[in-house]
Amino acid sequence: HTRILYVDFKAQVPSQSISYLKSGVAAMQSIEDYGQAVLLVFSTGGLVSPALEGNTFIHNMGVATVAHNTGFVGSAANLLVSAADLTYASPDSKFLLHPVVARVKSEDEKFFLPEAVDSICQDATSRVIYALADDTGMPREFVATLMSEEVILMGAEALEIGLIDGIVDTPLPGVFDDVIGIRDTYSFAVKDGRVYYKC
Repeated sequence: HTRILYVDFKAQVPSQSISYLKSGVAAMQSIEDYGQAVLLVFSTGGLVSPALEGNTFIHNMGVATVAHNTGFVGSAANLLVSAADLTYASPDSKFLLHPVVARVKSEDEKFFLPEAVDSICQDATSRVIYALADDTGMPREFVATLMSEEVILMGAEALEIGLIDGIVDTPLPGVFDDVIGIRDTYSFAVKDGRVYYKC
């Protein structure tokens, strides 16, 4: 009987949320032996560098991984879904793809977007394109076109173009009703022989 770790990720993607994800999973690994991790994602996105860090972490978890868009996955958060071995979405879920943008604060407290930042954004966009293409098998040129057009894809559309592997209903609703432990910003539960982690 394979023990399954469920990770409920409902957050934006700054460095802090990825740190919580990594430390929480490490804590669960230290007390439970599981053979599969299921990542439930609802996120509007966030910063590219932490998202790439999360992508690498999921790739290197050492267990079979499944990611599930439970409603909306936008921007850099797509890198958390694409990193899994199998990727799914709820029937009414959405995916948002767009180029990387940034706002830089100058010394006089005004916001501006100089040419130097344009170059940084282009580089970050390329990194996202390469990661999504490598994870999904979609051509880089196609991913680049999707991002440049700032598309919103329904789950069925994401499946049709190869962004995900399938459409399934949201798994195990209410699984955190019986939470047995809380550690700062994450919690975990054991239910029906499975371990559940929530950040």
